[in-house]
Formats: sequence, structure tokens, C-alpha cells
Amino acid sequence: MATAISIRNLVKKYGDFTAVDHFSIDIAPGEFVTLLGSSGCGKTTVLRTIAGFLEADEGEIYFGDRFMNNVPPEKRDISMMFQSYALFPHKTVENNVNFGLRMHGASKEEQSQKVEQGLEMVHLSGLNNRKPQELSGGQQQRVALARAMAVTPQVLLFDEPLSNLDAKLRETVRMEIRAIQRKYKITTVYVTHDQEEALSISDRVVVMNSGHIMQQGTPEEIYKNPKNAFTACFIGKSNVLQVESVFCKEGKSFAKTAVGEIEVDSPDLKPGVSISVRPEDIVVHPLNQTNVLSGRVSNVVFLGRYKQVSVTSNGTEMLVEVDKDVEVAEGMEITYTIPVSCVNLLKEE
Repeated sequence: MATAISIRNLVKKYGDFTAVDHFSIDIAPGEFVTLLGSSGCGKTTVLRTIAGFLEADEGEIYFGDRFMNNVPPEKRDISMMFQSYALFPHKTVENNVNFGLRMHGASKEEQSQKVEQGLEMVHLSGLNNRKPQELSGGQQQRVALARAMAVTPQVLLFDEPLSNLDAKLRETVRMEIRAIQRKYKITTVYVTHDQEEALSISDRVVVMNSGHIMQQGTPEEIYKNPKNAFTACFIGKSNVLQVESVFCKEGKSFAKTAVGEIEVDSPDLKPGVSISVRPEDIVVHPLNQTNVLSGRVSNVVFLGRYKQVSVTSNGTEMLVEVDKDVEVAEGMEITYTIPVSCVNLLKEE
């Protein structure tokens, strides 16, 4: 049975360093929440505090209505997957998956049944007697997942579980994790620094920096409507421009920026704030006459499906993505436009 998680004003310090600073979040039963941020942002500290491996200096943690601060890890009904897999090298696949069941006092019959179900779930049926060193990295990760799921925990925790896998395998395993989590509806907290991973796997993404939540929301909300410059630049690529001044023309609001005048459809537009625009939203060689700007191409990078183009306008570089077949070259003068609907007004940090 999935449980809700509530964290209220969590603080964790290491000496004078505050790793997590008054962190609060409510996670619904069965929800998949990813804590996303760079190294040192506090995401793993939050995860380990949920698990009970670390003790909170301040704040409260609840699983449903149950106060968890003083509950040891083995009494929390959680399973955790680590970056290193943490498999027993001397035990077979079957015995690795069976370990948690045996510790929980499951009967021999239940152990056998759940081991077979777990291996089938992760597509490893028939590999019961292999040792971890006889498996690929992806297979080892699947064994770790089967072991975590075998005890049917209330809460499933992941600490950078795919970072040791190659890019193609990461994509495959993360989709399997998501499919299994959806099927069994286990409340899940997932930690990663990989933005693509977070966007593809989560119900909700929590962007962290310096122990604080910068923004949280669905993957689409986070990507399309970043609320501050940190989120805009950390999630994907983004052009961030400061608004130097504001003026009105024909009933519309315009921002004067380093690259030129840009129409912004927001009542909160004012000097000193910033706007952001995703590179893929900028249109090169536009047909319309709204927010038309110009610049010189300073760099072109071919990335298969598209080209990443750096355009210098009035001494400021803008990043633009164009279709692979669009003819652009270094030194070329081009015009481009920023659709009004794609201009995002950022709040102060």
C-alpha cells in the first residue's frame, strides 16, 4: 500500500555548512517525484534523511500520519537503490533478490514465488544461479531493482541509480523503472543530476540549488515555464536576457534588451527583471514581423536532428536551434524572431 510523504522545514547541517535549508514538500501516495540538481545541492541529503540514514537537525518527516524522525531505517518499510547497485558479489542472483525477503521473515514458499516474480518483472528469468560478475551493468541494475521491489515497500528510493550505465542502457532501464513503478503504484523519490532523466521519468520534478527548492512542477511545467533564471538555465538550454527598460506601443508592452526590442505579454513586465527564451522556439528567417532581430552566426554545431547555432546580436550571444537542413554558416548575417508566446518572464531568485 503506497503512502504519502510529508517533509516539513527539514534542515540538515554538516558543521557550519547547511546542506538542506528548510526544505518542505508533500508527496502523494504512488507519486513519482524526482529531486534534480547538481552535486552538492542537497538532493541526496534529503533522500538519505527520508531513508533514516541521516538524522534531521530540524524539521519533521511523516509517512502518512506516522512521525518518522526517530524511526530506524529497517522499520520504515522502504527499499533503496544505490548508484553502486550494492549487490553481494558472492551470492547468486536468486539469493541477492531473496535477501530482503529472508530478513523480513518471509516463508520459503513466499520467497521462491516473489523471487521468480521479481526476475520475470525485470526480464531476467532463468539467470537465478549467476553471480553479479557474470552479468552486464544493466542486468546488475535490474537485479538491484528486483531486490528492492521484492519486499513490496511503501516507499522506493533511488540515489543516482543509472549513472554507471552507458547512455543507451540508461534510457532502457529508466523506462523499465517507470513502467514498474506505475504498475505497482509505489511512492517513489528519485535523485539525479540528469535533466533528461528527470523530465522523462517523473510525475513531478523538484529543482534544487544550495539546499533550497528553486521550482517544482510537472516536467512540462518546469521546462515550458521556468520561474527563475537558475531553473531556466539548468533545465535544458535557455537564453536569459535582462529587461533594461519597458515601453508601450500600439497597446503592447515591449522590453528593451541587449539584443533588441522584444514584445512581452505579461502585466508583471518591469525594468530589472529577466526573460527567457528556449533556443528551439526561435525562428530563423522569419516571415512575420514581430520581435524580428538580426545577428551574425558565430558558431554552428551539427547534432543530427538539428543544428545548434550561436548568433551574436549587438555583442550578445543567442543560442538558436534550427532544422538540420537549414543552411547556416559561420559569418552569415541572419534575421530571427522570438514568438511572443515563447517569451517567459522570470521572477527574481
